[in-house]
Amino acid sequence: MSQSAFIVRVAEAEPLVSDLRLRFDASSARGVPAHVTVLYPFMALGQISDTVIAIVDKTLSRFSTFRFSLTHLCRWPEVTYLAPSPAEPFVAMTRAIANQFAAFPPYSGQYQDIIPHLTVASGDAASATVAENELAFPFKQAGPVQSTCRAVEWIENSSGMWKVFRVINLQNSDA
Repeated sequence: MSQSAFIVRVAEAEPLVSDLRLRFDASSARGVPAHVTVLYPFMALGQISDTVIAIVDKTLSRFSTFRFSLTHLCRWPEVTYLAPSPAEPFVAMTRAIANQFAAFPPYSGQYQDIIPHLTVASGDAASATVAENELAFPFKQAGPVQSTCRAVEWIENSSGMWKVFRVINLQNSDA
C-alpha cells in the first residue's frame, strides 16, 4: 500500500551507519536515507491534494533551522538507533503535523510517547544486537554526529521505492 512520510535526512550519519542499515533496516534498500522520522505513516500520494500540501507547507515552514547531534547509541528490544539531542524540535514538528491531520498519528498511534531516533537496525532482537555490537566502537571513536536540520523531506513509496515528493524548507536561523 502506498504511503508517505516526513523525515529529516542526516547525511552526516551515512558513513557510520549505511552498511549496517543496508543489512538490518529494510527501508534502506528501498531508498530511505539515514534520517530522523518526523511523521510516519502519512497519506498515500493519490490522497494528497493542493490543500493538504498547503497545510503541510504552512505547518512545517514556521519552524526554524536547528542544530542537533546524534549523541547516544540506544536499543529497544528489536531496534538499534541513534538518539538526537535536542529531541524537542523533532517532537514539536511531529505534533504540529499530527495535530493538523488527526487520522495520521505517529506510528499509527502504536506508541504513547514520541521518541525521535535514527534507526540503524529493525526487525528482530538478534539483528539489533549484532548492529549494536558492530556500531558501538566506531560510534564511540567518531563521537556524536553533528548535523543541522534545514528542511523536512516528504517522501512517498507509490512505486515501491521511497523517493522525495516535496522538500519543506525551515526558516533560516543562526543554526
